[in-house]
Amino acid sequence: MDVPGSVPGSVVGVAFLLLAILPGAAFTWALERQAGSYGVSFADRTLRFVGVSLVFHVTALPLEYLVASALLPVGATFGWAEMFVVWPSLIVLFAVPYALGTVLGGLYRSRTSRDEHWRWIRKRLSPAGEERLLRMALGHDPAPRAWDHLFADRSVVSTKVVCDGPGDQRAEDVKAATA
Repeated sequence: MDVPGSVPGSVVGVAFLLLAILPGAAFTWALERQAGSYGVSFADRTLRFVGVSLVFHVTALPLEYLVASALLPVGATFGWAEMFVVWPSLIVLFAVPYALGTVLGGLYRSRTSRDEHWRWIRKRLSPAGEERLLRMALGHDPAPRAWDHLFADRSVVSTKVVCDGPGDQRAEDVKAATA
């Protein structure tokens, strides 16, 4: 027997998980059926499922609220007025980072060619200003980072050896240590 406010049983939990992820999964599968898979791993595809599902759920929140309030025995603790305050907040919470990520990603991708795709922002930034903005927002080495390697299909290990002594002796020590 489920107690109100408790964690749902395993079957109910799986059903909610499927309902939460299914819109993004359906969209991604349909897109890849038409456009083809473009070399993404399972982790990338899962993150896409979650991200696209978020867009669908935020967009359809009033409809989902209507269905949930009709089907589920919830109290009147969260009414329509509160829902219409939360809904625009969720849209802004998603739309602002998405727009910022799109602009910064587009500027970073085309930073060497400075093509015309981002001319509306580039006419306000000098090349040096654009470089400062990208360095401030994305860091000195934007990609790939350790987080990218965590979800990679292959593990990558790299080392950096700094020698500060007599060159020949340090090189021999490193060669002996790696043999």
